[in-house]
Amino acid sequence: MLLQHVYIDTYGLEGVSPEFANFMSTRFSVERINFLIAAAVLTVATFRENLIGAAEIVRPARCPLNRLSGTESSKLYVLERFCGQGVGYALLRCVEALAAADGDPQLWLEVWSRNPRAVAFYERQGYRALGTVPFRMEVNCYENLVLAKAL
Repeated sequence: MLLQHVYIDTYGLEGVSPEFANFMSTRFSVERINFLIAAAVLTVATFRENLIGAAEIVRPARCPLNRLSGTESSKLYVLERFCGQGVGYALLRCVEALAAADGDPQLWLEVWSRNPRAVAFYERQGYRALGTVPFRMEVNCYENLVLAKAL
């Protein structure tokens, strides 16, 4: 539920279309989330034992622009009311530590180009833009920035 909530808040600028709902029902299904937790690729942040944020990694992953293999930070979601309190920073540091422990030369991620707050957050943490790639849903396509940081 946390991932769906943050996803709608971030990307549902025009509401929830059928395409958007289909994407969310598969990407954030209970089965998929349980798999991610079991595979130890989902790190969570809590407040009073309640979920407030999560970060997902994919490894090994190949960066679509510089073709280096390494770890992708595929999600970093924090509930709005906890933004600006260091939760995202702590989750990102955890993901970076996991990637560095594996000997990865870089951590890379994609961020929606129309999310200036997220882009600015990553840039403050030392990530630099490599270029853009399309993010395709069923019909629509959105522009994502690819950012990377040497570890």
